[in-house]
Amino acid sequence: MQINWPHLLLSTSGRITRTEWWIGCIVLLIVFGIAAALNWLAGISLAVVLLFVFLLILYCALAVTVKRLHDRDRRGWWILMFPLGFVVLVSVLSTLSEYLDPMLYYALLALTLIIAAAAVAELGLRPGTAATNRYGADPLAKVRSDPRQ
Repeated sequence: MQINWPHLLLSTSGRITRTEWWIGCIVLLIVFGIAAALNWLAGISLAVVLLFVFLLILYCALAVTVKRLHDRDRRGWWILMFPLGFVVLVSVLSTLSEYLDPMLYYALLALTLIIAAAAVAELGLRPGTAATNRYGADPLAKVRSDPRQ
């Protein structure tokens, strides 16, 4: 499998396979971990540069996810429900945890885990549209039509 890295990480058009989505997510998590470690070790001057790195990582993660949504024949706006919804709920939980009633806290935590599980199932486990859809040709069409692969 040959990956077009600029298309995978920077473009929001077209479709990608589950495998490409998983590879993109893993690569971005590794880069994020390295940048976070550098940010923790760095002074203020490097922290400003790393802010731009974090913004680039965020954009790449959004681009990868939008293309995977396209492969599932979903609009890119679904990203507001899955990954961004997860991030918003985690942020709310982390900042307001000490002020929330424990029952409400655990209910929001359960909702966060449900959204995360739904996102992984939709983006990482379910196959894409098996034919051309409104976002382009099936990225697995060649593999599906050639039994030798």
